[in-house]
Amino acid sequence: LVCAVCAWVTVRASHTDLLPHLSEANMKDARSLLRPSMLFGGMMLAAAIALNGPPLLVARALGGVAVALLVTTRTLVNLVQQFTGILCCAIWPELTHLESIGNYATLRSVNRLVTAACIFGAISLSGTLWFQGAEVLRLWTRGRLIADSWLLRGFLLYVVGRSPWLAGSMIGMATNQHRSLAWHSLAAAVLGIGSAACLMPWLHLVAIPCGLLFGEALMCYHFVVRQACRMIHEDYARLTI
Repeated sequence: LVCAVCAWVTVRASHTDLLPHLSEANMKDARSLLRPSMLFGGMMLAAAIALNGPPLLVARALGGVAVALLVTTRTLVNLVQQFTGILCCAIWPELTHLESIGNYATLRSVNRLVTAACIFGAISLSGTLWFQGAEVLRLWTRGRLIADSWLLRGFLLYVVGRSPWLAGSMIGMATNQHRSLAWHSLAAAVLGIGSAACLMPWLHLVAIPCGLLFGEALMCYHFVVRQACRMIHEDYARLTI
């Protein structure tokens, strides 16, 4: 609220022509702006389901100690995902600019570089935690939690597996062509949580990364990357090979 007030005062003092006026409102324009916003909202809902669904499932099925181990392990593994997120956010404005001027040749090159960087970065960081993650978790919690190696490695595989399609998803978000991405992300989250719930009686905590990985593999690995290739006129078979 403070930021909104400060922005209003600043714009009013220096650029009065940019101030919004309801008298000039156009419902057609409002709907055209609302539709992409709702799709972004769907992507946020998918992220919320994938983030908050697992602790709720584990708390009901396995208890509070299991929730602590799940959340702590996931937080540690998310350090790997931070690399992908930072890189994708940094390149977002450039993707928007290149698409707006129709420079698809450069856009394809940037997409290949970002995809390769995300994949190799995720593999490199995950490789370290694959062998040393249990010790890091023990030191981090001062011995209060004993790492579950299968849970840790399951989350690492999940993070590595999703790095290519997260890189490809930036094309749709940066160019405001994210309808397919929003629906596939939401479907992947729902399917992932459902799969985890079904697998939990047999796999226990490991069911969470397995279920999430299954949902994204089925709904995002192929479809999101293929859609990104179509947007930038990229050869999908060549990129995936």
